[in-house]
Amino acid sequence: MKVCIFKWFPIMLVLLVTNMLVVSQASAISTEFYVGVDNRPSLSHGSYSGLDNPNQGRLTFLLAHPNEDLARSHFHPIGAHSYSGPVTAPIVEMTNSNNRLPETFTGQPPLPLRPGTGSYAGQLISQHIPGLEYSNQAIASIQALNGFADGSVESFLFNSSGGGYTSTLDEAMIALELVEVTPGLSIYDEVGQNIFANPSQPYILGDGNTFDFMPTFAVDAGAPPTSYSASFRLLDLGNDPGYSPLPTSGTYHIDFVAEPVPEPSTMILLGSGLLGLLGWKQWKNKTA
Repeated sequence: MKVCIFKWFPIMLVLLVTNMLVVSQASAISTEFYVGVDNRPSLSHGSYSGLDNPNQGRLTFLLAHPNEDLARSHFHPIGAHSYSGPVTAPIVEMTNSNNRLPETFTGQPPLPLRPGTGSYAGQLISQHIPGLEYSNQAIASIQALNGFADGSVESFLFNSSGGGYTSTLDEAMIALELVEVTPGLSIYDEVGQNIFANPSQPYILGDGNTFDFMPTFAVDAGAPPTSYSASFRLLDLGNDPGYSPLPTSGTYHIDFVAEPVPEPSTMILLGSGLLGLLGWKQWKNKTA
């Protein structure tokens, strides 16, 4: 008796998707990047363990790392100050060794810039690609994770690192400063405004406790299929009477690669291949 695997394919697909949803519900959150203040007085691990925390009291750009084992959920400081040099005479650096997205140690290639539509027609843009870590460029205040039920991934994240990032950002006005950018790469806000048309002018994200922001990175559709990068720092422009702004974050970098639109001939070949695959599946069904 012959068994046709294609008859079972829909059931297998449903089981696979269901399993993925169960896993994702245990670890997924809607935002990957957060802005907080590092209030840890000293370092608890690494070569400089026990020394004063060079990032204490500073704005910090954080990457959320939720985990299926919720208690292991944590943050990676991407835009943070750090030490270098001998432990006996450390030097404070305005960045750290894990300051790139995608994170260098993962070996993941730069984030793709793909064809845009609507107001981004004619450009290759950053896009949230489900399942591709770092591709969701949304940024929110760390306080967006505050107030969730005990036992939730949000609660574990918010209170990770010994509660080192739970401080409120009262009176802070968070702004994004462009440090460096590859020529040809532009950054837009939610309404399509080029936020760094004047590179020397920081872009205000909003109130420290409530802001959220979704940037779009873009190059011209005819741009060379090469890598593009942008470097940023976070500033506090709060100026209420008697308020002392939070010190600037460390510098961090985001890397992209342009993925040009395929030539028409390539699309025709791709379409022919898909039609051929469909015909082969139908023939197999008939002979099964």
